[in-house]
Amino acid sequence: MKKTLILVVCAILIGGCTPRSVAERFSDNLLKKMTLREKLGQMSQFAPSTGVVTGPDGDPIDVYAMIKAGEIGSVLNLKTPQEIEHMQRIAVDSSRLGIPILFGHDIIHGCKIIFPINLASACSWNLDAVRKSASIAAYEASAMGIAWTFSPMCDVSADPRWGRVSEGAGEDPYLTAKMSAAMVEGYQGASLADSSTILSCVKHFAAYGAPEAGRDYNTVDMSERMFRDRYLPPYKAAIESGAATVMTSFNDFDAIPASGNDWLLKTLLRDELGFDGFVVSDYRAINEMMAHGTAADMKEAAGASLNANLDMDMVSGAYLAYGEALVEEGIVSEKEIESMCRNILIAKYKLGLFDDPFRYGGADRFDKSIYKEENLESAREVARESMVLLKNDSGLLPLDSGERIALIGPFVSSPRAMLGSWTAFRDFDRTVTVDMGFKSRFPGRVSVAKGCDAFDDIEGVINTMVETDDSLTAQSLSPEEVQEKVEETVTFEVKRNVEMSE
Repeated sequence: MKKTLILVVCAILIGGCTPRSVAERFSDNLLKKMTLREKLGQMSQFAPSTGVVTGPDGDPIDVYAMIKAGEIGSVLNLKTPQEIEHMQRIAVDSSRLGIPILFGHDIIHGCKIIFPINLASACSWNLDAVRKSASIAAYEASAMGIAWTFSPMCDVSADPRWGRVSEGAGEDPYLTAKMSAAMVEGYQGASLADSSTILSCVKHFAAYGAPEAGRDYNTVDMSERMFRDRYLPPYKAAIESGAATVMTSFNDFDAIPASGNDWLLKTLLRDELGFDGFVVSDYRAINEMMAHGTAADMKEAAGASLNANLDMDMVSGAYLAYGEALVEEGIVSEKEIESMCRNILIAKYKLGLFDDPFRYGGADRFDKSIYKEENLESAREVARESMVLLKNDSGLLPLDSGERIALIGPFVSSPRAMLGSWTAFRDFDRTVTVDMGFKSRFPGRVSVAKGCDAFDDIEGVINTMVETDDSLTAQSLSPEEVQEKVEETVTFEVKRNVEMSE
């Protein structure tokens, strides 16, 4: 009788075990071949087109040498399929283990086809349209070689002083939750194995939309009840929809910066919400722990982030600079580093990058995928549904056929303004401005005046961005020309890096 009971119990225990996935087994086998530095490399992301440094006052790095050494796991902000393919070829053919790079970018409200900003799309209350817009963005981005977007922004915000409100769905937790879930579903589709889908990223975890006085990167001070009622639901909804990655916020939370916050990243995110993907910092957010006063230097900041299980460092270079020393000194365990690295390798496996590192992108695929007419019409439909008429005095609208029309304002003729914030791959030459649209609809009846100057403070921006060219001044450039100059500079740097690597 006793033997029978023992056998039954054993059978139950064995039957209840969850078998390790193929992705986990693959990743574990790969981890056995990796050095500690290679593991830390997979946990490090860089942006070679922006003049990357290893710390607040660090020296520029040799990106291509680091890729060959297996010291970079992800790259963001590349602009063309050719650049992405070139860099992936170096990683696959020239590094010791041939681990492919994960390319990411800010695909926020469209890729080549630009949809209304997220705050406007939320006004449509059309979740199917929002889901489709994210799917179209993923379709175009994946054709470029991008397999990861830093979207959706799930931050609830009611303070108009905060500069990121346009990227979210506003002040309502319910609507923001619905929008966030729909965008995750659009980006990731039914399966990440489909090469027209991409990884989504829930950001910014957590409470980034509630900084004191609306100041970006600032302190967030609230009760746990307020957080759970008002700010947590959108993050939770996006994670429940299967979001593959999460990004930490710049702010502190309960006096501890999010990027080193053990309660946020372990207790809440992993244990309570059940998130099983990987976590990335925001751009150099690990550095910000020093500004918050919780880390004396970058080494201490890196240790706090590693011990909080922040899987990937975006751009700061802290993990590569200090990870080995932190393990040697017993501050961080290599077992924990292996666990974090595994999360990243599993994501790459699910995307199919180990089977085919070039399944995303390619010039031919890109040319055939962008600006499809049916996708352009989807963008127009979302734009129409996003428009909200607050007031129509004396029945002014719709305009009749005989009236003269005056368009007044600094953005009337601006292609940049039409595209909204955070558009990485905009094409100004395809953009219809307000005055162009009105003049086409009402020929001979439209007058345009600049009105006020919205760019009074642009001199500092220009001086920062084009300081290498003494011939340029704030007065000599329009906003559009400033943007073009910046993009020319970035393109030049990318081409130079490619030439240096060959």
